[in-house]
Amino acid sequence: MFRGWVDEVKIRTGEVGGTGEATVTLASAARGLTRPLTLTRSDAEMRRRNPSDPFRSYTDVAGEVGVWWGETRERA
Repeated sequence: MFRGWVDEVKIRTGEVGGTGEATVTLASAARGLTRPLTLTRSDAEMRRRNPSDPFRSYTDVAGEVGVWWGETRERA
């Protein structure tokens, strides 16, 4: 059993009474895991698709903002 895609098929038809030949080039489904994402996940890219989508507005500062879980926040 093979799971994947057919990339190319070459069929050579033989003469009457002769033999023919078919060559099939296959690509495994695992090849799909090597495709790069066609879309970056930046706010600018998301806004280009939908100007009113603010979902990724703060991705450029993610990881830089302090989060205090159950602690007293000290002021700078």
